Amino acid sequence: MTPVPEELDVGDGRLRVWRFGNIPGLPTLHFAHATGFHGRTYAPLFKQLAPHFNVLAWDMRGHGESRELGDPEGFEGWCRYYADLACLLDAYGPMFLAGHSVGGTTSLLGGSRRADQVLGLLLLDPVLLGLPVRLFLRLASALGVAHRFSLAALAARRRPGFASREAMFHAYHGRGPFRTWPDEWLHAYVDGGVVDAPGGVELACRPAFESSSFGATETRPWAQLQVLGCPAALLCAAAQSTCASSSRLALARRLPRLRTSVLPGSTHFLPMEQPERVVEACRQLAEDAGSSPTGRIRPSNPA
Repeated sequence: MTPVPEELDVGDGRLRVWRFGNIPGLPTLHFAHATGFHGRTYAPLFKQLAPHFNVLAWDMRGHGESRELGDPEGFEGWCRYYADLACLLDAYGPMFLAGHSVGGTTSLLGGSRRADQVLGLLLLDPVLLGLPVRLFLRLASALGVAHRFSLAALAARRRPGFASREAMFHAYHGRGPFRTWPDEWLHAYVDGGVVDAPGGVELACRPAFESSSFGATETRPWAQLQVLGCPAALLCAAAQSTCASSSRLALARRLPRLRTSVLPGSTHFLPMEQPERVVEACRQLAEDAGSSPTGRIRPSNPA
């Protein structure tokens, strides 16, 4: 399946949006990728979704072919991602939303801003941390040292370039976060995750921007979320999950039609490891949405 490139005006520039399929009668699903990736990373999953959905997948600002909108010095935080998703919903109309990691958080909180346009919501190990970690990150941010911790620090030290796409593939294959990825997935990530540069290729998502995005990890999700009445599903990793057990309970209070599953044998990269479970969850959302009103909301009490 060859994706068709489109552009989305988000006020301060244009984001790249990839269209996978345009079959009349099929519902539309937008998929939001994780930090450091890009929309076409998930092409192997979209092939499996093709009989059931027309898929849109953006390159989030600072990523893929939207890299020029990623300014690490002026980055406003994840609220900018949420505003971008609201623009996408305004432009493309009612649709299902799905997202992995930060893409899940963005689908949840950005979709909440245009709840009447959300037909259903699928969260794949979203970044919804427990209160102690969130309080620590708030303090680190207030002190201006959030970039020194964990993933932000690691991202800042990423190797920025390679001699070729093939060299990048072999450098990542079977290592670190990519150790559970099938080759098809890693090829998809590498192919769209670099740009040509003198002497080879360089990461489309610059390490400095990836670090700034990790350093801006959401710490006040519940203050921004309204109760969503659409069908929703949460798939969490059995190991290395970024969605705390307390957050799962909080989600259940705000998403009354939520189905929650922890996938045995999965890590945070569960879309790559168990794509069939993702397809199953998407199909279930479509079935659930077909028999009842969607997008109804009511205010929630911030926590």
